[in-house]
Amino acid sequence: MMQGPLHLQSLEKRNESRFTSTSKPSLRQIITQHRKLIDCDQEAGREMEYTAPPKLLSSHSGRVILLNGFPGVGKFSIGRSLFGMFDPKHARFIDNHLLIDPVQAIIPGRGADHKVLRRTFRQVAFDALTTIEDASTTLIFTSCLSSSKEDQQVFEEYLAIASQRRVPLYLFNISCDRREHHSRLVTTERSTGSKTKLVSPEILDDMLDEHQLVKIAQNETTFPEFSARYMFELESTYDSIEETASKIHRIVTQDLDLTSTETPDIDDNVPEDEQSHR
Repeated sequence: MMQGPLHLQSLEKRNESRFTSTSKPSLRQIITQHRKLIDCDQEAGREMEYTAPPKLLSSHSGRVILLNGFPGVGKFSIGRSLFGMFDPKHARFIDNHLLIDPVQAIIPGRGADHKVLRRTFRQVAFDALTTIEDASTTLIFTSCLSSSKEDQQVFEEYLAIASQRRVPLYLFNISCDRREHHSRLVTTERSTGSKTKLVSPEILDDMLDEHQLVKIAQNETTFPEFSARYMFELESTYDSIEETASKIHRIVTQDLDLTSTETPDIDDNVPEDEQSHR
């Protein structure tokens, strides 16, 4: 059975802008400044306090949504369903394979040159997304980011987008039990599709045993222009794609009271028949 309701961590810190409204910093400048702040905090051993926002956001407000999880958990399917719940004129869905697969075709493997090219692709794409004029645009991303230092730096790039656009970022770490995860990993759609997707249960097990998903650390400072960030641990074993996407949509459109100190119970009754993401 599912272990309790959706677990919520609402994390936020407000800082006054260190940049003038007439001179916006680049993504690279923001990321560099953010890393300096994190380093200073870690050296001082401080834990910063985070509080929920004083008011709820409109469902028409812009936001950055990052669906994070290990391969096969169902990020793309959830993201596609979630995207369909927004006005397509005011939403973008960027699956991580849109950026990974072209690089894999050019430089196969995961060597240094491959990683450099991936950073270049992300920089071009993220710069374009950052400069979308419509402030109400919702940006939905999928990714597989662990708690490693390298992945933490990639996560900062998503934080930088939210900071530049002055919108909240919602990090959803999506998981399911291992048996269900294996089942989702080896579906025909994953193994026969054109994307370079992992289909090896053995490699997945190694990833699950050796890594944890990235988190918004309690001692992590914010970008100078950043308003709010939220992290959710979403256990999806018994939910369909549509149910999981609907839960996420309810959260980011503020149908739930994120100012409450209690963990919101947004789980519906677990269906009698286990449903899975495909």
